Amino acid sequence: MQLIIFVLSFLSLSSALPQPFVKRDASTLLATINDLNSAVTELTTAVNSFDGSLLGLLPQALAVVKAEAEVDITILKATHIAETSANYTAAESTEIVETLATQIGPIQDSLNALKTKVCYLACAEHSSC
Repeated sequence: MQLIIFVLSFLSLSSALPQPFVKRDASTLLATINDLNSAVTELTTAVNSFDGSLLGLLPQALAVVKAEAEVDITILKATHIAETSANYTAAESTEIVETLATQIGPIQDSLNALKTKVCYLACAEHSSC
């Protein structure tokens, strides 16, 4: 957990430094959004694989934490790219919004998997979940 905090702190610090040689265009942001799709898929897989068994608890929990950290880092990276980029053209903006819209389904699936897993593990004997 401390490693994650360190990495996120480092990312925040590095984003505050001037980066004149970073390519800042729509294709970089679109690639990062596609990386977000992969990270969300990995998070969903890690959550679905988590069974709460005693022997698998630590490795499965670490896999979920690692996947969640990757999602967070990718979101921070995309935000940084968008904030430091010049204004996009109307066509680029449309492409970015359409690409982001494709993320709604996978993110919802990941949240549903997490909700289902929490209900399964926390209140297996209750049918109210």
